[in-house]
Amino acid sequence: MKGITTIFVALLIGQVAFASPIDFSKGTLAFSAGEFEKALSFFQKTYQEDANNIDNLYFLGLTHLRLNQFSKSSYYLRELLLKKPEFSRAYFDYGLSLLREKKHSTALSWFKKAYANNPKDSEIARMATEWITRLEAGEKPTPIESREEEKIQKWSLRAATSAYYDSNVTLDPDSENLTGFQNNQDDIMGSAALDVKYLFYNTEKTKMHVGYSGYQSFYGNLFFDMNRFNYGRHRAIVSYQRKLSDNFQFRLPLDFMFVSLGKSKYMYGGGGEAAFDLAWKKNWLTTFAGKIKRDEFIAIPSNAAQVRDAVRTSFGIDQYYFFPGNRNRYLKGGYEFEMNLATGADWDYRAHKTNFTFNTPLGAGFNFLGVANIGVLRKFNHRDSIFSVKRGDFSVTGMGSLSKEIIPHLTASLSYTYAMTRSNIARFTYKRHIAGFTLATRF
Repeated sequence: MKGITTIFVALLIGQVAFASPIDFSKGTLAFSAGEFEKALSFFQKTYQEDANNIDNLYFLGLTHLRLNQFSKSSYYLRELLLKKPEFSRAYFDYGLSLLREKKHSTALSWFKKAYANNPKDSEIARMATEWITRLEAGEKPTPIESREEEKIQKWSLRAATSAYYDSNVTLDPDSENLTGFQNNQDDIMGSAALDVKYLFYNTEKTKMHVGYSGYQSFYGNLFFDMNRFNYGRHRAIVSYQRKLSDNFQFRLPLDFMFVSLGKSKYMYGGGGEAAFDLAWKKNWLTTFAGKIKRDEFIAIPSNAAQVRDAVRTSFGIDQYYFFPGNRNRYLKGGYEFEMNLATGADWDYRAHKTNFTFNTPLGAGFNFLGVANIGVLRKFNHRDSIFSVKRGDFSVTGMGSLSKEIIPHLTASLSYTYAMTRSNIARFTYKRHIAGFTLATRF
């Protein structure tokens, strides 16, 4: 279950251990080593000597929480908050303990206090928001019963299957050649996706993941040779994340990708991204990212596909605004500049991309997501070898999705996408409507 673990206790240990009694210092060391039974004995000794030691009360509550002794955890955390109500870092842990006692309404109130009183702690805000959303939607989450189950959360898995209606199938989905978009043929499409991620290194400030992401689509072959339309993507991912301060972090994801287009065309490539996330104000988050990627195309039999081999570089900025009280309700706007440095002059271009996103829970377990990519402009650097003009493309895409968790771990979604592309070469506007239904499971 997401958001269960108590966070940033190592920071507290560093702040209080140097000024504490010997038993308390031994307890914090045992706690940081994961020896909770041993830590509990030291904290209990300290409590007998000084029942008003606020930091000891906090660790007593955390230790009982780790040992799944929820009523005792709530007892000591409640005693702490009666003696020092402004001890805000205990709000989330107290709410979590109450949740495990199945006192959902009281837990909800403390999660809201945790969100409101820890504005610089993005992790507490994220975890509190998740519980607020679920509890306000009427869910009654089942508490985790053992620490062994928490360790399983190092793994995450998402599997999905989808069915779509496509009003205007692309004749050659890898070419992006607008002159081939004049077929106006519709078809049905199915797809399957699998994402697996493993957290193999985790400290207070540093996280590292490895993962796999796979996607396969196929058209129903109502009008065309389906081998030209089957699209498969396989991606291996390594991700590094470093928290630089309470409101600033660095991310470095790397990936290698292999793509198949039917039976005779392939693409492989690898790349990386350097990104910084800055929570510069409560409810505001800005992300800066620079990317570089190398793509190689293969065609059997060999043809001009290799002229699309390219190095792509880009820089982008995204601005998020999270609505107060619910971080699952947010707005995002972004801009990205991309250069495609291709082997063949026909594919050497620059692009300016803007995007907008709105996400909000609707109640009763429903969620709405809206995405718009507006003014995506590709300006090619050389004259097209066939049409002898510098090609320029402009496109607009809009997508809306309504989803609901119908049973635990299973979500159903309905989506609609509209796409419009205009090119100065073919002098026409290409329009596309895609309606889809998706079932996804996540663990």
